[in-house]
Amino acid sequence: MIVYYKLDSLLESKGIKKIDLQHSIGASPSTMANFSKNKYVAMSIIDKICKELNCQPGDIMSYVDDEQAEKAKIEAQIAELQAKLKQM
Repeated sequence: MIVYYKLDSLLESKGIKKIDLQHSIGASPSTMANFSKNKYVAMSIIDKICKELNCQPGDIMSYVDDEQAEKAKIEAQIAELQAKLKQM
Protein backbone atom coordinates (compact mmCIF):
# COMPACT_ATOMS: atom_id res chain seq x y z
CA MET A 1 0.00 0.00 0.00
CA ILE A 2 1.25 3.47 -0.87
CA VAL A 3 1.00 6.05 1.91
CA TYR A 4 1.50 9.80 1.67
CA TYR A 5 2.20 10.75 5.28
CA LYS A 6 5.53 12.37 4.31
CA LEU A 7 3.78 15.08 2.28
CA ASP A 8 2.50 16.99 5.31
CA SER A 9 5.94 17.03 6.91
CA LEU A 10 7.55 18.23 3.69
CA LEU A 11 4.99 21.00 3.26
CA GLU A 12 5.46 22.09 6.86
CA SER A 13 9.25 22.20 6.50
CA LYS A 14 8.88 24.39 3.40
CA GLY A 15 6.23 26.62 5.00
CA ILE A 16 3.63 25.75 2.37
CA LYS A 17 -0.06 25.13 3.10
CA LYS A 18 -1.86 22.26 1.38
CA ILE A 19 -4.39 24.65 -0.11
CA ASP A 20 -1.58 26.70 -1.66
CA LEU A 21 -0.05 23.55 -3.15
CA GLN A 22 -3.47 22.56 -4.45
CA HIS A 23 -3.85 25.87 -6.25
CA SER A 24 -0.30 25.93 -7.63
CA ILE A 25 -0.59 22.48 -9.23
CA GLY A 26 -4.24 22.83 -10.26
CA ALA A 27 -5.48 19.84 -8.24
CA SER A 28 -9.05 19.37 -7.08
CA PRO A 29 -10.00 19.32 -3.39
CA SER A 30 -10.91 15.63 -3.69
CA THR A 31 -7.46 14.83 -5.09
CA MET A 32 -5.82 16.57 -2.15
CA ALA A 33 -8.12 14.69 0.24
CA ASN A 34 -6.89 11.43 -1.26
CA PHE A 35 -3.44 12.17 0.15
CA SER A 36 -4.82 12.32 3.69
CA LYS A 37 -6.79 9.12 3.12
CA ASN A 38 -3.89 7.28 1.42
CA LYS A 39 -6.09 6.65 -1.61
CA TYR A 40 -5.07 6.55 -5.26
CA VAL A 41 -3.39 9.68 -6.63
CA ALA A 42 -2.47 9.86 -10.32
CA MET A 43 1.22 9.89 -11.18
CA SER A 44 0.66 13.12 -13.11
CA ILE A 45 -0.26 14.78 -9.79
CA ILE A 46 2.78 13.25 -8.07
CA ASP A 47 4.89 14.63 -10.93
CA LYS A 48 3.42 18.13 -10.54
CA ILE A 49 4.02 18.08 -6.78
CA CYS A 50 7.62 16.95 -7.22
CA LYS A 51 8.24 19.74 -9.72
CA GLU A 52 6.58 22.32 -7.49
CA LEU A 53 8.39 21.25 -4.31
CA ASN A 54 11.65 20.28 -6.04
CA CYS A 55 11.60 16.81 -4.48
CA GLN A 56 11.52 13.12 -5.35
CA PRO A 57 8.42 10.89 -5.11
CA GLY A 58 10.00 9.12 -2.15
CA ASP A 59 9.98 12.44 -0.29
CA ILE A 60 6.17 12.48 -0.28
CA MET A 61 5.15 8.82 -0.39
CA SER A 62 6.27 5.37 0.76
CA TYR A 63 5.28 1.76 0.40
CA VAL A 64 4.18 -0.11 3.52
CA ASP A 65 2.81 -3.61 3.77
CA ASP A 66 -0.79 -4.08 4.84
CA GLU A 67 0.19 -4.80 8.44
CA GLN A 68 1.84 -1.39 8.70
CA ALA A 69 -0.96 0.40 6.85
CA GLU A 70 -3.06 1.04 9.97
CA LYS A 71 -0.07 2.54 11.76
CA ALA A 72 0.67 4.74 8.75
CA LYS A 73 -2.96 5.86 8.64
CA ILE A 74 -2.81 6.95 12.27
CA GLU A 75 0.52 8.71 11.70
CA ALA A 76 -1.02 10.59 8.78
CA GLN A 77 -3.93 11.70 10.95
CA ILE A 78 -1.52 12.86 13.65
CA ALA A 79 0.55 14.81 11.11
CA GLU A 80 -2.58 16.45 9.72
CA LEU A 81 -3.79 17.45 13.18
CA GLN A 82 -0.35 18.80 14.11
CA ALA A 83 -0.33 20.89 10.94
CA LYS A 84 -3.78 22.27 11.82
CA LEU A 85 -2.62 23.13 15.34
CA LYS A 86 0.31 25.12 14.00
CA GLN A 87 -2.04 27.12 11.78
CA MET A 88 -4.14 28.17 14.79
